This record gives sequence, C-alpha cells and structure tokens, in this order.
Amino acid sequence: MTISNPVHPYFPLPLRGEIFNKGRRVRLLEPFIYQDEEKEIIITIPEGFESDYNSVPVGLWNLFPPWEYPEAAIIHDWLYKHPQGFYKPASKDKVELNRREVDDIHRRVLDLLGASFWRRQSMWLGIRAGGHWAWNRYRNDSSLSDTGTGEPAESSNQPSLSAPLPAGVGSSDPPVKFPLQTP
Repeated sequence: MTISNPVHPYFPLPLRGEIFNKGRRVRLLEPFIYQDEEKEIIITIPEGFESDYNSVPVGLWNLFPPWEYPEAAIIHDWLYKHPQGFYKPASKDKVELNRREVDDIHRRVLDLLGASFWRRQSMWLGIRAGGHWAWNRYRNDSSLSDTGTGEPAESSNQPSLSAPLPAGVGSSDPPVKFPLQTP
C-alpha cells in the first residue's frame, strides 16, 4: 500500500511512501522537502527513509491517530535521527538542532497543515514528555545510518548527511530563493 499526499506550499514535492508493518511504518519512495520561508528552513529527507509516524501510545489512537499529519511525523523522525539535517538558506550552512528546536519544528508543521491549537499543543507536550528516550537512543547509537534505512554507515562510525542539498545550496551557489523550484 502506498500514500501520496498532494503538493503543499511548504512541501514542493508530494509525500509518496510505502506503508508496511501492518500500517505502523512508512518508507519514502521519493525525497521529501520541507521549506519554510518565514523560519528560513529547508529540510531534505532522502528516498528510503523510514518513519513510524507519530509515536502515540495505542490507548490514545482515537484522539491522536499516529498516521495523521504524516509530513510532521516524517520530518520530526528525520531530525531526531539527524539533527544536522537542516539548512539555513541565507548562510548556506548546515545547522545542528537541539531536541526542543526539533520538537518546535514538529509543532510548526502541524500548524501549517491546519491542526487545531489544542492538537498541536497536546502533541507537542507529549513529545516533550516522552521524546527524550528516542532522542538519547539516537545520540548513543553509533550504528545508525544517516539514511534511516537501518544499514550501517559504510566508511566509518561517524554518519554523514546523505540527503542531497536542495538546488541552490552549496559553497559556491547563490542564496536560495523561496519557494524552491522543482522540475
């Protein structure tokens, strides 16, 4: 089974993924990009990255279905595993985020997708209360691949960011203009 969400002003490419593990996980079939001009954020998540959607205890699924707002969940999962997977177009630099900044991006994406205030705040509070376990596990697990596919990093124990830079981001490229132009 696959998912395919339409293009959104903040997501220049459609979210396309393969659902597996009885609907509990999704694997990206194409790269996924989040761009936010107001916050000067560009995040590129590579094809093949796997997410468990929003990590919600089963008892709360009626209130907070984990597969709701998959864009926010996939971005959040990527940044928890790769807090350096974030670009500031004005400086063309990778920026390493702390856990609170990653959680705040999740809340921002929920807002952009139209989630109600109480839902955004409730999900953010849940992430703040329980997300430290996943955050710390990813910080302490040197076998994690930078692609999120579960394969060990090839050349060393230090992962490198494998997601391609968005067009216009690089050492000699001009500053990125919003919105990103896609073919």
